[in-house]
Amino acid sequence: MNQSKPRSGSGMLLLIRPRVTSAITFLGEIGADAADVHADTDLFAAEVLDSLGTLAFLDFLEEQRGEEIELETLKIELFSTLRKAYGFVFAQA
Repeated sequence: MNQSKPRSGSGMLLLIRPRVTSAITFLGEIGADAADVHADTDLFAAEVLDSLGTLAFLDFLEEQRGEEIELETLKIELFSTLRKAYGFVFAQA
């Protein structure tokens, strides 16, 4: 088992914590109410992201990843939380 890249639970949170912090900052910059957002907040149910915010967030993730996200593989439920978004985006890299 590769312990340097944990993929679930609290181990994955440690791996993505800096990215989650960066994403929360970004969400605030685009005008989203990100004050109570954490890694497992449902961004759609909590009305953090609307349609334009979702597009901006996807662009933000692409910039962090360094390449485009394949839209053919895109399912909105994969981006419902920051943990899921980063898990999907960087598993595809």
